[in-house]
Amino acid sequence: MTSSSQHSLLPGANMYRKQQSWAGSVNSDSPYPGTNSSLSLQTRYSLGPDPEKWGVSLNLEDVDPDDELHQPEKTKGIERGGHPLSVRGATNIGCLLIIVGGILALFIGYPVLSFASGKLNPTGGLNLGGRNATGQVPGIPGNWGLIDIETPEDVYTKSSWAGGEEMQLVFSDEFNTDGRSFYPGDDPYWEAVDLHYWATNNMEWYDPEAITTANGSLVITLSRKETHDLHFEGGMLSTWQKFCFTGGYIETSVRLPGANNILGLWPAVWTMGNLGRAGYGASLEGMWPYTYDACDVGTAPNQTFDGAPEAATVNGDQGHGGALSWLPGQRLSRCTCPGESHPGPKHPEDNTFVGRSAPEIDAQIQQKGLIPQVSQSAQWGPFDAAYIWNNDSDNMIITDPSISKLNTFKGSITQQATSVVTSTDPQCYEQDGGCFSVYGFEYKPGYNDGYITWISNDKTAWTIKAPGVGENTLVGIAARPVPQEPMYIIANLGMSTNFGPVDTDHLPFPCHLAIDYIRVYQPKSAINIGCDPPNFPTADYINTYIEAYTNPNLTTWRHILYAFANVKADTGEVFLSDDWADKDIHYPGDSWNDSGDNLYGNFKAIYKLKQQHRHLKVLLSIGGWTYSPQFHPVVVSPALRAKFVHSSIKLLEDFGLDGLDVDYEYPSDHAQAVGYTELLKELRHGLDEHARVKGADYKFLLTIAAPCGPDNYQKLKVKEMDKYLDFWNLMAYDFSGSWDSIANHQANVFGGPISVSTSVNWYHSQGVERSKLVVGMPLYGRSFMNTQGPGKPFSGIGQGSWEQGVYDYRALPLPGAHLFRDEQAIASWSYDYQKKEMISFDTEEVAKWKAEWIRKEALGGAMFWELSRRLV
Repeated sequence: MTSSSQHSLLPGANMYRKQQSWAGSVNSDSPYPGTNSSLSLQTRYSLGPDPEKWGVSLNLEDVDPDDELHQPEKTKGIERGGHPLSVRGATNIGCLLIIVGGILALFIGYPVLSFASGKLNPTGGLNLGGRNATGQVPGIPGNWGLIDIETPEDVYTKSSWAGGEEMQLVFSDEFNTDGRSFYPGDDPYWEAVDLHYWATNNMEWYDPEAITTANGSLVITLSRKETHDLHFEGGMLSTWQKFCFTGGYIETSVRLPGANNILGLWPAVWTMGNLGRAGYGASLEGMWPYTYDACDVGTAPNQTFDGAPEAATVNGDQGHGGALSWLPGQRLSRCTCPGESHPGPKHPEDNTFVGRSAPEIDAQIQQKGLIPQVSQSAQWGPFDAAYIWNNDSDNMIITDPSISKLNTFKGSITQQATSVVTSTDPQCYEQDGGCFSVYGFEYKPGYNDGYITWISNDKTAWTIKAPGVGENTLVGIAARPVPQEPMYIIANLGMSTNFGPVDTDHLPFPCHLAIDYIRVYQPKSAINIGCDPPNFPTADYINTYIEAYTNPNLTTWRHILYAFANVKADTGEVFLSDDWADKDIHYPGDSWNDSGDNLYGNFKAIYKLKQQHRHLKVLLSIGGWTYSPQFHPVVVSPALRAKFVHSSIKLLEDFGLDGLDVDYEYPSDHAQAVGYTELLKELRHGLDEHARVKGADYKFLLTIAAPCGPDNYQKLKVKEMDKYLDFWNLMAYDFSGSWDSIANHQANVFGGPISVSTSVNWYHSQGVERSKLVVGMPLYGRSFMNTQGPGKPFSGIGQGSWEQGVYDYRALPLPGAHLFRDEQAIASWSYDYQKKEMISFDTEEVAKWKAEWIRKEALGGAMFWELSRRLV
């Protein structure tokens, strides 16, 4: 910029000069008379006439007889005299003492007396019915109290179904105001979720827009709609962290959705302990369905310790080899050591923690089948031997055996159920008369005299007494109490093949679950509402781990890809590439004196890991970069493909694996791409047939390692391949390396010649659901020498700690290197100014950013490559 142009941008000098005052700027050359500078003060300014001309004295010492306020007579003095202990003085002092005493009594005396008496009012602020876990006082103007003002007064009390004392209403919602919404923050007691309920493999996405109030009822709609890569939309809402109750009776009036003779819907009203949030898997792991307060084998993973007791390893889930439990162990058990994270409280007698959990009791869940029925159940953990609880006549009372029968489902590796199915009114369905029917349950928490009584069609259906789930010596567990946790209310409408067949061809979409009201009662002597009661607190623990309770993508499923098996190019046989490491090496603690063909090596270590974490799935990965050339002749030959399928499934069976992962890098022409697709098709068929022959209610997984470079992925027959795959593991790394001439990021999400986002979008454009795309992340760094950083030329690569040019994650950043990040690309690297060495790797911060991006994009998850070396 030239000096003249600079000058042109500056304001004029007059702009910065202070202006003269207006009064001093009178022009003496004005043409108007009386404007010269010698004007008198009075003529220059507007002043009144001179009072002296009227004969008024201006002497300040003169007294005005009419102005006593400003000129009081000096002769008048202050009135003095009187006795200091006069009646008036005593009255003044007495009033002051009474006021001070009242204030002290109100703000000090009353609270101290209330605390000392131990009889604090449980109804909370303003004596208007309590407060929820967030501290809200519900007694505010409008219809927002715990008790709906439209609830008829004649139902404010109700007799106990169990014949006990009279119960009083503590919560109600009549849903009479149409058009309510339940997005977060819309309602003081209810909140709808926005997520996929993956825990039961639901077919729909739960969206708050599917829930409203209409015609005096809460209405949850299940519709056929393309959303979030799913084909249906439903709804779920709950009172989690807003309203909870412990003990009492919950009653709801329901019109079931659809027709009474078409299969597939899952409408439910149920309750869960506040320490677990339905739909948020990370909050439920090790919490559901436990209700347990003992320190023994019942709290252990799989309900066993060193393979014992035997009853916990046989006669269980026949679809899983007879194993009784695959639960990960009770997270907040009585065995928790001092100093470990636990919400409390502690047992006063031995200072051990009270066992905590997230139990479940269902008011009503529609039963599969063509007969109109509902199941009413409670879920328990740990489990009785063979899932058989003590259901004798003392502990199980069925009111009318002609319409209620013990459920044939007793339990599985994830839950034990005490459940009865009851025929319901066939007219109380949306398409069959449209009447409403009353369901609910009354329960008393604890042991011995604890019980749960279920109500169906406004009549008692059945009762379980606490001794029914008492001590079980066969599996070495103590009694399980009727749930003592504060319970919140859930209502949902969805679909899942986990509950039985789903007849999407005949279901009358949209379907509607209508709830006329939900009411909660408690005995007058046992009022206990709130989600954070002092004897079972939850708030501090939830706030400590709030991510688990607010991020539905934090899940409990985990997979290991055990890499790599090899394939013989001439026969198609898949075989282990390192027998010694895979099955022969002895680790510390392994015996050298065993007889027989025992398994050792990595597979034994993995087997022991799966014993501790039964949810863990291990897939055998076949191929990899080194062995991929062996695939070329195999995939184009039907005979070699058949051998590949047979031999790989035999390895899966021999080593107890959960699936196969194919890492073929990469088909180079059309024939190989077609053959690769056929191989996946034949593997899928072979795995399904293997499961059928075994009689296992189990699906073996099939995945592939998928490329992110367009030169490679554009050769794949993605649409056809996707039919056979459970998910795609994107190799979202090695975007740049020693083979290039320009140093660059090796795993950036955005920008650059190759990026994660571009690859994800391309696969999705080819028909792959986002939930099936798993993003790989590198657990290593790639080196570029003699460079100035990303986007600059380089020559040579660093020494590496793994191989030349590649550093183990635990070695990074190298001493003397500085860390950098690119927030737009979502990438990071280190740079050594002396060595001029750049190393591209994901810092923990960038890995977190990637996880947040994966969650935002609703992808299937993240995969780390690889774990053969220690990370830290």
